[in-house]
Amino acid sequence: FAIALFLVNAVLTAYNITGTIEGPHDPKFKRWPRAIVASAVASALCGLVAILIVTI
Repeated sequence: FAIALFLVNAVLTAYNITGTIEGPHDPKFKRWPRAIVASAVASALCGLVAILIVTI
């Protein structure tokens, strides 16, 4: 489960940033707040699913 959660967060963040960041001057660098929020939401949903699986 930990590997799956890591992959969800890694792929989601990479998808939001859409490529390699070349430095603070890169316009893609400004997208990191959206990537952090998306990763937090995905982690919360995965955690909720894990709790539901364990309790059932």
